Amino acid sequence: MFIKHGHSNQGHRINGLSAAEEIFCIEAAKPNVTQSAAYKIAFPNSAKWKDRTVWQRASELMARPAVKAKVAEFREKSNTIGVMQIEECLLTLSHIARSDPRKCFDENGALKKPNEIDNLTAIAISEIGAKSVKMLSRIDAVDKLLRFHVQRLGVKPTEDEAATIDQEGNPYDWARRVAYLLTYGAEASTTDPSS
Repeated sequence: MFIKHGHSNQGHRINGLSAAEEIFCIEAAKPNVTQSAAYKIAFPNSAKWKDRTVWQRASELMARPAVKAKVAEFREKSNTIGVMQIEECLLTLSHIARSDPRKCFDENGALKKPNEIDNLTAIAISEIGAKSVKMLSRIDAVDKLLRFHVQRLGVKPTEDEAATIDQEGNPYDWARRVAYLLTYGAEASTTDPSS
């Protein structure tokens, strides 16, 4: 027995779900998307229905074990992909921050062929000319890494550090404190890192 969910042509069923039901699962797995909103995307004709009807049909659909399992699967995949993307971004920024343009040249100072440059150095290259190479900004990479860790730690500059940053554009005191916290942990934040 198949229940029609606002769509007369459900087509081929995969793992017990129609294409529209699969779309519902994908949409329902997204953060901040309600079941009703997912239902309206999967079954466009339902946009003309009363909200209560859409909510009821979406709830009925979500109650099906195959649908629940598929939504959970999509959520797990999106969580894994998200973590991997963040991790990969951080690794890429770390490689850029540690990049050394000298690795692009041989012992005679001639530019290496692109296939001779190691992968970690290649990540940091923005342009390759006939005899020169332009690298991505190491300062920008360090800044982005610092901002990520600051946000993760919830560290804000003190008034003195903020004044230094505003007046001189020099965030080193703040960066030093963040590096200290990353090294020794947040519980050590009461200790003066300069001592």
